[in-house]
Amino acid sequence: MFSLFRGWADISLDERPGKIPTPEISRLCHMGKSIDSYYTQSTCTPSRASLMTGRYATNTGLNFAMFPGAVNGLPDDMMTLPRLLRREKGYEAHAVGKWHLGNAQWKQTPVGKGFQTHVGSLLWSMEYRTKQIWEMPWAPMVVDWIRAHENGSYAHYLEEQHTTEALTNEAIAVIKNHASLENNRPLFLYLAYTAAHAPLVPIPEDEGSCVHLKHEWRRKFCGLVVGLDRGVGRVLDAALSYLGDNTIIFFSSDNGGAPWFGGLNYPFRSGKTTPFEGGVHVPACVVDFSIDGRYLGRGPRTYKGLMHVSDLLPTFASAAGIDKTVIDSLKLDGHDQSDAIRKESDSPRKDVLLEMYYGSEGDFFNVKEDVVAYRKGKWKLIKNTFMRDFHWYFEPENERLNNTDASLVTIVGESFIRFMEAFYAPGPFDTIRDLTVHMGIHNWFQLYSDVENVLLFDISNDPQEKTNMAHQYPDIVADLEREILKIKDSRPQQQKFWMTIDRDKHWKSTLEKGSCNSRIVREKDCLFAHPWIDDEVDLNTIELVHGGAIWPFIRNILAHFGPYMVGVAGIIFALFFMPK
Repeated sequence: MFSLFRGWADISLDERPGKIPTPEISRLCHMGKSIDSYYTQSTCTPSRASLMTGRYATNTGLNFAMFPGAVNGLPDDMMTLPRLLRREKGYEAHAVGKWHLGNAQWKQTPVGKGFQTHVGSLLWSMEYRTKQIWEMPWAPMVVDWIRAHENGSYAHYLEEQHTTEALTNEAIAVIKNHASLENNRPLFLYLAYTAAHAPLVPIPEDEGSCVHLKHEWRRKFCGLVVGLDRGVGRVLDAALSYLGDNTIIFFSSDNGGAPWFGGLNYPFRSGKTTPFEGGVHVPACVVDFSIDGRYLGRGPRTYKGLMHVSDLLPTFASAAGIDKTVIDSLKLDGHDQSDAIRKESDSPRKDVLLEMYYGSEGDFFNVKEDVVAYRKGKWKLIKNTFMRDFHWYFEPENERLNNTDASLVTIVGESFIRFMEAFYAPGPFDTIRDLTVHMGIHNWFQLYSDVENVLLFDISNDPQEKTNMAHQYPDIVADLEREILKIKDSRPQQQKFWMTIDRDKHWKSTLEKGSCNSRIVREKDCLFAHPWIDDEVDLNTIELVHGGAIWPFIRNILAHFGPYMVGVAGIIFALFFMPK
C-alpha cells in the first residue's frame, strides 16, 4: 500500500505518537516490523518507477514528477514487479489507485506493464470529488479516472465517491473476487492511495477529528489521513478475512510530506521535492501474517537496516519464491532485504542514491547545476536541489506556518495562497498553488539564497541535518563524489521528463469523452485522460515543448484578468495622479 505526501510526523504509532490519529495504521504496523531507515525519492513518479522496476529512478530516466502531456514512461524493455511475479510464479496482479508513470501509450499504463486490471487515475493530483485536474481556476483541464483491462477493454466514468473511499472499496472487491476464484493462484495487489496529496478536500466528518490542530491546511490534511487510516483498516480486515495468513502487507509513503500542503516531517529537515531527510526518509512497515513468520519474521519489532524503495522488487520476489539467479539476472539496484528483515540482521544495502540530475541534460526548473544526493554509511552528501526549501518545520501553533524561514516571501506567499484558495476552492486553485510554492517560493525567490551548494551530514549523529561538515571532511566529499560518478557513468540515456506536447495546440487530442454526472462535472468538461499515441510510434518523433514553461499560465491569467487589471490601474491612476 502506497500513500502520498505523508511525512514522519503525519502518523501515530505506538512507539511514536503524533498529532494525527491513525489507529488502523498503528494496528497494522504493530503486527509486523516498522522500518526505521526507509528511503524513497523526493517526488512521486521516481519513487513509483523505483518500486516497479527495482532500479534507481535515474536508471529508469524518470527523475521527477511527470507533467500532464508528457510522453515518457517506464522503458519498454525493463522488467516490472507485476510482470515478474506473473511470469515466474503465476500471480494474479491488479492495480488500484494512482499510476503517474506514463499514459501517452497503452503500453505505458498499468495494464501495459504487467497488471491485469487497473482502476484509478493515470496522472497526478486530482480533486477528490470531481476527479478533475485544473489548469486554471476557471479552466478544468481533464477528468482522471479509468477502469482498464489488459484485454483492451476500458471505461471512463465519473466515480462519485470520495477518492479514498472509492479506492478502498475497489481494493476490497479485488480481494473478495480473488478469494472466490478456484485457480489457487497467489495475488499481488498494488494499492496506491491519492491521500493525502493536495488539493486538501477531506470528507467533512474526517476533518472533524482534527479540530485540535491550529492551522487550516494541517486540519484538512489530517482529515485526509484519517480517511486513509480508515481505508487501511478496512483493507487489512478484508485481507485477513479472505486471504488468510499466507499474506504480506507493505505500507509506506512515496515521499516525505509537503509542509506547504499540510504535511509535516518533524524532526527532519524540509520536505517533498528535496533530498533532505524530510523529503526522502519516510515511515514504512511490513507485516508477515504467516503463522511462523517464514517470509519476513513476526512482529512487533523494528528493522533498523538501511532500505530503499528499489529494494521492494527483489525483496517481494524472494518472498514469493523466485529463484535468486532470476533476480540477479535483472541486474537491479535494489537489494533483497527479506533475510535481513526476517533475522533483523545488518542490511545488505550500504549506500543509497537519493537524487541525480545534471543541468547539462536540459533546463529544468532553472536548474543549471548538477543535482545529486547520496548516502553511504553514516555520511550523506547533497549538491544543489531541485527545490530550494532549506528549512525546518514544526507543528503550527496558530494559523501561520511554523518554520525557520521568517522572510517576507513566505509570509506573503502563504497569505496569497490562503486568500485565493478561499476564493476559488482547493481543487480549482491547486495548479496555481503548486506553481506558487514550487516555482515561486522555493525556486525563483531562492535562486540567490546564501545556502551552501555542497552539504555533508553525519546522519547517524545529526539526523536533522543541522551541521554541514563538507569543509571539515573534504576527503569524504571526494570519496562520495567518486561513488556518484560510477552510478552516473552506468546510467542509460535520460528521458526529458520535463517536456510535454504543446498543450495549447494538442491537449484536446489526448482526451476521450466519458460518462459524467452533470450535477458534479459539466457535460462539456466530461473529458478524460487517455492514451493518445499508438504503441508502435517512436516517441522521439513527437514534437515537445518545455512542460514547466510559465508563459502559457501567465497568458491565461492575463486573458482572464486583463480587463479587470486595466480597470483597477485606471482607478489607481485617477485617484493618485489626476489633477485635483
